[in-house]
Amino acid sequence: MSTSALVSDMEQETNRTALVLACARLQQLFLDCGARAQSSWESLLPRLAVDPRFTEVPSLAMRRRIFTWWCRRRAEDPEAAAEDARQGAAAATAAAESRWATELREAAADGRLSVPGLTFEAFRAATASADGRAAADVIGPAAAREAFTAARSTAFAAAEAERAAERAAAAAREAERRERARGQASEAFRAVVGDLRWLTHEHTWQDVRSRREDGSLAAASAGAGGDAG
Repeated sequence: MSTSALVSDMEQETNRTALVLACARLQQLFLDCGARAQSSWESLLPRLAVDPRFTEVPSLAMRRRIFTWWCRRRAEDPEAAAEDARQGAAAATAAAESRWATELREAAADGRLSVPGLTFEAFRAATASADGRAAADVIGPAAAREAFTAARSTAFAAAEAERAAERAAAAAREAERRERARGQASEAFRAVVGDLRWLTHEHTWQDVRSRREDGSLAAASAGAGGDAG
């Protein structure tokens, strides 16, 4: 064998070994991305494409063929199929828990969760999908009810705290209004009394009111001003 032929064989073997390793790493990537026998290429592609192991296999067509073969082989493996079923159930439960938590959070935010008399059954029915199935059904009644009760208690506490804050703010505004009114009345009284040089310590507030009401207060003030002139 010539040297060039030997080098060519070595290059082919090296390329073959590298491709085998790349295929193995790609299959591991499928697992790392949560792929199962029933997974679709299109749904996994965004996650696969950002990993360097994805491009180690030369062409996109080859990567997809490997994926199809991997899914078929995994479906035929009883242990792998059972593992996929367990993973699928766990993923469905996690998604349902997230959805249920979101529904509770949104209901608390818009006040639906603190409506008097609201029951778990009524809320579960209100959040069910078109087919009548709710996230609570996937999680399980016990866990879903516990989360509902805790969220409802928190919503009630938050609503009461908000009402207390509103009452405190209203009381503060009323106190400020009264203080302002007292200040204005005091200023007005001082202004009136300052013009009443006829006023002595023997006069009463009733005297001042009487003069204001019958118009003699203005005359008295004018007269006092004239005397001063």
